[in-house]
Amino acid sequence: MSKVCVLTILLGCFAFASGTLKYSVRYIDQPLDHFNKATYGYRTYKERYLLNDDYYRAGGPIFIYCGNEGNILDFWDNSGFIFTLAEEFNALIVFGEHRYFGKSLPFGQASFQNPQIGLLTIDQVLADYANLISYLKSKYGNDDTKVIAFGGSYGAILAAFFRFKYPNIVTGSLAASAPLSNADNKTAQETFWPTITEDYRSVNPESVTKIESAFKQLDYLSKIPNGYQTISETFHLCDNITNAAGYKHLLLYIRNAFTTLAMYDYPMVTNFSLPLPAWPVNVTAEMMLKADTPIDGLFQVTTVVYAPTSSKNQNSCYNLSALFVECCDPTGCGLGNSALGWDYLCCNQLALATGSYSNTSMFPNLPFTTEDKKEYCQKRWNITPEPKWYALEYFGSDVFVSSNIIFSNGLLDPWHGGGILKPDPNNPSIKIVLIPEAAHHLDLRPLSPSDPPSLVKAHEKEISYIQEFLNSK
Repeated sequence: MSKVCVLTILLGCFAFASGTLKYSVRYIDQPLDHFNKATYGYRTYKERYLLNDDYYRAGGPIFIYCGNEGNILDFWDNSGFIFTLAEEFNALIVFGEHRYFGKSLPFGQASFQNPQIGLLTIDQVLADYANLISYLKSKYGNDDTKVIAFGGSYGAILAAFFRFKYPNIVTGSLAASAPLSNADNKTAQETFWPTITEDYRSVNPESVTKIESAFKQLDYLSKIPNGYQTISETFHLCDNITNAAGYKHLLLYIRNAFTTLAMYDYPMVTNFSLPLPAWPVNVTAEMMLKADTPIDGLFQVTTVVYAPTSSKNQNSCYNLSALFVECCDPTGCGLGNSALGWDYLCCNQLALATGSYSNTSMFPNLPFTTEDKKEYCQKRWNITPEPKWYALEYFGSDVFVSSNIIFSNGLLDPWHGGGILKPDPNNPSIKIVLIPEAAHHLDLRPLSPSDPPSLVKAHEKEISYIQEFLNSK
């Protein structure tokens, strides 16, 4: 990290990231089941975590990133603001990998089979992190060592829950883009697709009109002879659509592309889940306006998302079934083992988005109701979602019974409607940071010359609040 000052704020001189910080890969033995010794006894698995102690000084805090649904290396490479903070606060940095993701597979590939998959729960994950912190305290500090938990998206949910469940361990949390209100607020769940629509409308209202027109043209083609073939050729599909189910899968595939573009609508070129240009919503809105036809524009938009990751054959076609998998999460589960783990978590505990509707968004009617989710989860995993229990166990939107948590949300982020957006004057230790020019947990990324003014101000607030938490008794 280069020592080039970009702003002088409450704690001094901060630096642009000139590359990711080095780390050491460690493993810790964790109980397969923290709560029931009758089934698995004292058997353990190896949880991977990443560690850096370059900035740590005796008496300094521990900063833990609560790993979410993926390989922990990906989160290390995209959470550079934590490194900046660690340098200022002389903190030990640890990134814990979420069980059932990356290399932290309790049963290897058999982890995703029943009954082994049943140990993939939020309670077990938080207990893993608590165990990890306890071990690090014994090695680097003591029982009084302060701990700040960080997380983005689902990781932000975990960072907040970590403070909820283990206030004896966690001093405070920064939860970036945590849609906690989705647990007990149906209206919050319905904001996802309208927010993407508003993101495009704010760039150019005509782009929304073009996108709506493209979906209407697709609907027309889907109902005429040879229409599926025309659609398949337009989107360069490896296998022609032949029925309504295949056509619906295409619509979900297209909608998922817009999800990715809106979530990672960052002001700089990025390579988080895939390579994207700076401000990809602006870029793709312009594509829609310049395309020969609205449907051609829609295809061009999908290539921004799927071309970098597509396993193309010699004819440069797109394999729908390989590039998008339908699952419990209407916004997409990804691919591979991580998709399996996320799908199960969604069914078992989480409350995410609902389906899209043409009267509230630019997307076609692709409903995903509570009953749809229940039917899917029973068929796929033989479990029935219990949304009321999830809200009861983890507070739902009633977060103000806790303390020392920063809830940050970018207002370009499709998930922000499910976030904690309003402070409670009766509990000023729960901090609300809104960032108008930011998308999904942009505030965790490394400092950049491209950071918009509202992000710079958000960082100032977050630093001040973390200092406040560390100074608290």
